[in-house]
Amino acid sequence: MGTSVMKGVIPGRNERRVEAALVPQPPQAMRRRRNVRGCVMNRPLISTCIVAQNNAAYLRRAIASVERFADEIVVVDGGSADGTEALVRSVPKCVYLHRPFDGNFAAQKNFAFEHACGTWILELDQDEVVCEEFGQAIRPLLERTGEIGFALRRWWICAIDPLRYVSTHLFETTWIPRLFRNDPRLRYVFPLSGANSGLIHHEFSPALQSRFVRIDAWRLLHFHYMIHNRARREARFAWFSRVDPYCIEMNARCYLYEDFSHRVLPCPARWRDTASVRERGPTPGEDDMDMLLRETDPSLEGVARCKCHP
Repeated sequence: MGTSVMKGVIPGRNERRVEAALVPQPPQAMRRRRNVRGCVMNRPLISTCIVAQNNAAYLRRAIASVERFADEIVVVDGGSADGTEALVRSVPKCVYLHRPFDGNFAAQKNFAFEHACGTWILELDQDEVVCEEFGQAIRPLLERTGEIGFALRRWWICAIDPLRYVSTHLFETTWIPRLFRNDPRLRYVFPLSGANSGLIHHEFSPALQSRFVRIDAWRLLHFHYMIHNRARREARFAWFSRVDPYCIEMNARCYLYEDFSHRVLPCPARWRDTASVRERGPTPGEDDMDMLLRETDPSLEGVARCKCHP
């Protein structure tokens, strides 16, 4: 949910390198480092961070899609009442954390990052899964890279059997920073100076985010359209428009895609098992994040707003 997009040219792979020494780890993470299952200090440790709220049916598959390669899975629950806590605690690699959700997605995610003990962080939405290529190639990539982070594209899934996604110019030209070193400087900034409240559409420091390298071959599979029908997406769009009016066009193209030029295309057949909806159970009802977004103090309308990315 809500991570700001990366558009324009990102510097080439050979134009920069980060320091080889590991950056200092947050104290919470250091206390738990020895408890990470399968911890081997001469290889990168991967912490997957997920913010969750009353969406256990889809969260289950998100966890399963990263369980094979992640050393730990940090889940921050904003106050679920649907079995999310029991699900997370039942998975040995998962770390369950509770932080009441107050409408600030950036703060919720930063809280997860601060409790991650890995040397690398993969940020995943509760309604996303990673593609097969991602799971197979992520560790070899991190073992040899000198980059500070990577940006990915995602496919907004709109149908199952066959698995299909919505293709638009915005989606095909947008890379999201999701895989990055666990560096204390890589935390979402809010508010950003004169541009972005950071509460919904958030980003890292522009100087650091510009160093992220795009990975074109991998995709995140995003199931927002499978959870939220048109009426619920219209309600979310209306709220986002009030909070971030300069993002109206981008939000419309994301949440009301039917109103714009688009194509519905098939995903590779080999990804069908990865995204099987049958293992998720029924579509959940409205989550508390939706309700809180509409109930948050209207004074949020006065904060700095993000620019639209056409």
